[in-house]
Amino acid sequence: SVAKIFNKNLFFYGFDLFKKLTKKRKNYELSKFPLSQNEIYFKLSKLSGNINLFPGNTKETLKKFSKKKTKVDFVFIDGGHHINTIMNDWKYCLKISNKKTIFIFDDYYINNISLIKKYGCNKLISSLNKKRFRIKILPFTDFFKIKKKYTGIKMVLIKKK
Repeated sequence: SVAKIFNKNLFFYGFDLFKKLTKKRKNYELSKFPLSQNEIYFKLSKLSGNINLFPGNTKETLKKFSKKKTKVDFVFIDGGHHINTIMNDWKYCLKISNKKTIFIFDDYYINNISLIKKYGCNKLISSLNKKRFRIKILPFTDFFKIKKKYTGIKMVLIKKK
């Protein structure tokens, strides 16, 4: 892993519904069923022995974790895709960040205005204070079909100024 170049002692904190993701919630989040907690643990164990996976809804698990005062250097937000979920995850990830934390958001949608009204990080990104955050929409675009319309999806990098 590239991260090991900078720090040999990696700690992973992962938050997901895992097996608790119901079909109803999957549809609400415009998501797909994740790998199991054991599968994720096995994949990450090749990189580090410091793996902490928290099953459950981030409205509870990330909120509880943020009270521990643990600070992280890198955050990748790509769980639920509903705007409410993304806003919640951002709120609590800010609390566990430090001055140099790098945030990556998946699910910045292009070519689909109706999708952006309920899903993705577009609304959050446009609401951020440009004086407080550096925002870079990354150039790679993946296209997929949703509700019979081709939609582009990008990632966004955010750093505090």
